[in-house]
Amino acid sequence: MYRKIFIVLAALLLVSTALKAQNKNDFLNEQLAFLQQMYFENQDHADDDFLVEQFELFLKKHPFYRQNDQILWMYGNLLENKKQIARALFQYLKLGVLFPNSALATEARNRIHQLIDQKTPMCLVDCQEALETYIDQSHFHENQIEGLFSVFSLIFSQNLSCFDEPLLEELTLFEQSCHEFDFSQDLLLYWKGILLKRMKKYSQAYGHFKKLQHLFSRSSLLPSALFESSFIAYRHLKRFTQARDGFVRLINHFPDDRHSPLAQFYLAELYAESLDSLNAGIDNYRLFLDAFPQHPLHAQAFKRLTFLYLKAQRYEEAITLIGLNLNRHAGDSSMVALVDSMANVFENTFQKYEMAARCYVLLASQLPPGEKTPYYLYRAARIYYKKMKDRARAEDICNRLTANFADTPYAEKCKLLLKQPIKK
Repeated sequence: MYRKIFIVLAALLLVSTALKAQNKNDFLNEQLAFLQQMYFENQDHADDDFLVEQFELFLKKHPFYRQNDQILWMYGNLLENKKQIARALFQYLKLGVLFPNSALATEARNRIHQLIDQKTPMCLVDCQEALETYIDQSHFHENQIEGLFSVFSLIFSQNLSCFDEPLLEELTLFEQSCHEFDFSQDLLLYWKGILLKRMKKYSQAYGHFKKLQHLFSRSSLLPSALFESSFIAYRHLKRFTQARDGFVRLINHFPDDRHSPLAQFYLAELYAESLDSLNAGIDNYRLFLDAFPQHPLHAQAFKRLTFLYLKAQRYEEAITLIGLNLNRHAGDSSMVALVDSMANVFENTFQKYEMAARCYVLLASQLPPGEKTPYYLYRAARIYYKKMKDRARAEDICNRLTANFADTPYAEKCKLLLKQPIKK
């Protein structure tokens, strides 16, 4: 008897569930019919704002409705009419990826090609090849969430400002409508953080990166989020202690991450310029130079460390640093100008004649031979002879000058220099 009652109750439950599903489906169909009628009657575009609002609301509440291809098509057309081309493009991309077998998918792909050809906005030209390649390929995704992430990834990778705000809106809509589903929330947070940073909404960007670190401590994006939050804290929010702690954590826990060199560089900059710790700045620039000799910022770190050595009156270390690094940065005119000005300051301001002469010798020795080489040699010889009364070293340099640059005016100047008596 109980078994019969259980069977009856189960049957009633199934019927009830089926009726609810049918009622919901009927209601969605009625909503779609209403929106279609409004859309086709809207010849004068007087109802554009209302329809845009309704389409946004429908997609937010029912992101995976089986007839959303029609919603996306109408929504895209309306956005085009409102000159919101980037947002319209999103709807066409989603339509083509989420409903590849729909008749409207072909229409959407054709419309994307037309928008690209119109070059409005002009940023479409910059991503033309990527967009056309993407829409002309067949895409197979296990589910619609995977398909949406494919679209998001495509647009995010283009790194174009005209897409930043529309993409952020799409990510927020996705987050709100699909929170019950399984998706890469850490990636979503990272994308939103980067977009907000590009849009100069630094406080919000910082919050998203910190949220990623807190909720997804095992994420592969953790080092990237750690760097981004630390950089924003340093450069834009002036939270220097938090920035320092973040950079140190990244360097210590993720030394092989691609952001680690930048963290080391900015940590040195932070110490030297914002935390008033000259020695810590020196130490961290030295660590950067030693650990990342091929990094694009190597020359900049070299120049900054040289200045810090001078500021700290650690002249011997400054000269040693120049001797070790000048040759590899010989093509950097600002580097040559720096050493030249250092020599002048050593000679005329600090009366550090030995340091000045060594700077000129380094310029003559470390740089490829050129029209200024004899000038550097003569300046060094003159300092040794006139300022330091060291005839032997002056003669050595003059002999080198006359042997290699005999046809230059500086060779003759060196000969005249050595003929002058040394004043005690």
